[in-house]
Amino acid sequence: MVIGMKKDVKRIITKDFEQGLVDEMISKLIPKFHASRDVVILTDGKDYKGVITEKQLTRTQLDISKTKAQKLMRHAPKINPKTTLGEAARLMLESNLFHLPVIENKKVVGVVKANDLLYEAIDIIEDYQAEEVMTKKIKTITPDTTLKTALITFREQGISRLPIEENGELVGIIGLHDIVKNALKPTEKSGMGRTTQTTTALDVPVSSLMRKEIIQAKKTATPREVFELMNKHDVSSIIIESKGIITRKDLLETLSYELNKQEKEVFIQISSKLEEINKDIILEEVKHFVVKNKSLGPGYIYIHVQKHKETHRKLPLLHLRLRVRCKDSFDITSEGYGEESTIKQALRKLKTLLLKSDYKIRPDEVMDYLDLDSH
Repeated sequence: MVIGMKKDVKRIITKDFEQGLVDEMISKLIPKFHASRDVVILTDGKDYKGVITEKQLTRTQLDISKTKAQKLMRHAPKINPKTTLGEAARLMLESNLFHLPVIENKKVVGVVKANDLLYEAIDIIEDYQAEEVMTKKIKTITPDTTLKTALITFREQGISRLPIEENGELVGIIGLHDIVKNALKPTEKSGMGRTTQTTTALDVPVSSLMRKEIIQAKKTATPREVFELMNKHDVSSIIIESKGIITRKDLLETLSYELNKQEKEVFIQISSKLEEINKDIILEEVKHFVVKNKSLGPGYIYIHVQKHKETHRKLPLLHLRLRVRCKDSFDITSEGYGEESTIKQALRKLKTLLLKSDYKIRPDEVMDYLDLDSH
């Protein structure tokens, strides 16, 4: 079954989504996330204004009983019924949003969900195996880790689920949605109207909310088999023989590459919800790396960027994840101040991993590998 990039999203538009008002308190919107699981579409009562996602609810200092939706509102890419599947997949990854509003005459006429897009086009990546798609380095926590610490890890790592490990064995998994649904509550008040400083729901261990059933698949499983497991068990990630993890985002990345790729090229995409991040600096560094190392491709490189509050000489501390799926697979993280420093650090790590692997490096690339800071 072959589905070209030119096929549009018209047949997968759904009206199954939640709406809220920009001037509503966050505490009023939380129940709507229980149904939509990812995003609520915001309007002013008439016209579309933006979206709010679960991840935005995880700010540890956020008082959801006093904060209006407008303060956390994000501007999502707007699509229409003629938007292609490939473009929709690309926009989802670029914006890190997996429900895209379909807009006509400033009105929301529906949404396109990542899950529906995958269902429509998953067979495009039928030749892949799970081990080619999975993230190999699994970030884990222990059962006694608090929910608050888990939320901080979600934000810092740019992820939305964490396997839970005890004595070297996986004993459960917890997702961002589990915490939003079961633990986020308005700040309690004392009898005098003051905020109490007692233990909150986020101070309990993750063992209180974790899913104990670990859904696993073989490393030779096809993307469709993994996707069907996700839907059957109503989970958004699958452990691959305790050696890796596949999320819907991982499947979408692979699908986006196949929908958008060009012959013998490396497809590069940057994902960040931060408008102030200079994506051009990161993109140019990666493009330069790819040009200097032609034996890397074909394949794709996805970069996800998170920002911490800390700064140095006015440069923000950034956390960057680099997912390389070319002739070999690499998952790399780096931290640094500013875009240039952070991406260069990640690319130096990539060079080192290439040297350690069985990767065939062309003779004319050797000097570039020896000089890790060359440009």
